[in-house]
Amino acid sequence: MSGEIRVTAAEVIMAMFVGPLTAQFRSLHPEIRFDYVSAEQRLDLAKGEADVAFRADGGVDGGTLIRVALPDVAWSFYCAEDYRASQGMPSRPAELIGHRVVRYAGPVARLPVSDFLMAHACEANIVATSNSVPSMAGTIRAGHGVGMLPCVYGDQLAGLVRCFDPPAEMVSPLWIVASGQAHQLPHVRSFVTFAAAAMRAKRAMLSGRADAVT
Repeated sequence: MSGEIRVTAAEVIMAMFVGPLTAQFRSLHPEIRFDYVSAEQRLDLAKGEADVAFRADGGVDGGTLIRVALPDVAWSFYCAEDYRASQGMPSRPAELIGHRVVRYAGPVARLPVSDFLMAHACEANIVATSNSVPSMAGTIRAGHGVGMLPCVYGDQLAGLVRCFDPPAEMVSPLWIVASGQAHQLPHVRSFVTFAAAAMRAKRAMLSGRADAVT
């Protein structure tokens, strides 16, 4: 099996999941070449801007696209250890109103989890915005305030504290989406199947469970 696959995903998904998945796939099929495009915005698969996308929403931009559901990703609120020491931290969503908050801007702000934040935070307490998950993590770690991160990412970062377990409303779906034309190619179709199975094996990890093995 040989050929090129152009994969797009948000930066944190690319670093945490796509890189290892593609390395595993290439160990089975060393003639495959991957072209990575990290982007917070959605590339147009129907126009050939990429072959496969990992997306944090189920939206599709063409009737010929193939969509495969992956496990949901749990989110929660995080703060810096120094912030907790000086300001305390919320133990439930209703307590966000008493804290400085960092919210998302750009494509991430359109995810339902961002709506959940704004439903519980006070607009006057918004001290900064961030347009990506890695940028948000850095802003939180600098002590600006409390912000949202996927638990699978936030839990591994030194200097950050998860404020509480992810509420049921704070999950975002994750999908693999492929263009219909690309999906007809055996090496692309095989990768989509492989990646979906590998990601489903990480369901507990993505759920934010404290006992999940990473």
